[in-house]
Amino acid sequence: VLVWTTGSTFGDANAQHFGHDVPAIRSAAMISMSCKDLYDLLLDSSRIQDYNKFSLGRTDLLVLNGNTKITHAKSKPPVVRKPIELTNVMYSESIDNGYIIVSRTVQCRDEQTSAARGENIMTVHLIQNVSKDGAQCMLVNINHLTPPPFIPQMVARRVGLMAAANFMHDLQSLPATST
Repeated sequence: VLVWTTGSTFGDANAQHFGHDVPAIRSAAMISMSCKDLYDLLLDSSRIQDYNKFSLGRTDLLVLNGNTKITHAKSKPPVVRKPIELTNVMYSESIDNGYIIVSRTVQCRDEQTSAARGENIMTVHLIQNVSKDGAQCMLVNINHLTPPPFIPQMVARRVGLMAAANFMHDLQSLPATST
């Protein structure tokens, strides 16, 4: 598992775009399952707790077509007192030699909650086949998230790096025929 982080100024140290003050976290790992099995697992909201130990669950609010849906997720990272909730639009499709899943936070007008709100500026899962028999794939994951206002940036960065590594380790520990 490889995990690294960067600022998001994209070459301009004076940039002031949305999310410029929070790091993007990239992780990559070999996963012992087929691209299709991993793709199906990541999209299956009922299975999120199999590979995300911080998750308190995710529900599909609206499935727009076979590859786009709106989800509502709740998680409880360590050192955070309140659960964090996100409502995301998820888009996925097949690409050469694998799949891509992209998600982004959306705001629903009637949402009311006592949970903390963060924002998923962007999450990308790139899944690519790396073995001749299709039994192993490479997952590259990029997260660019803003934490709720009460979480200091230093803590958010540390928890984000730990969560990215744990996400990959949890996926690696699943049985090869998990879906």
